[in-house]
Amino acid sequence: MAISRQVAFETERLYLQQWQDAGLLVFARLNADPQVMAYIPALLSKTESDSLAKRLELLIQKCG
Repeated sequence: MAISRQVAFETERLYLQQWQDAGLLVFARLNADPQVMAYIPALLSKTESDSLAKRLELLIQKCG
């Protein structure tokens, strides 16, 4: 996943940054966990999770 610019935001408790390849596997595991996704209509496959991450990355690039 190519990242054209880094977006970061930090608070006392959180550090948010643009997607990195290293985080995609962890994100996919969360999206496939029934407890995590208990109130979401369906679990996501690795492919679906990666696609969601890409859409979110593009949205962040577009909107900041």
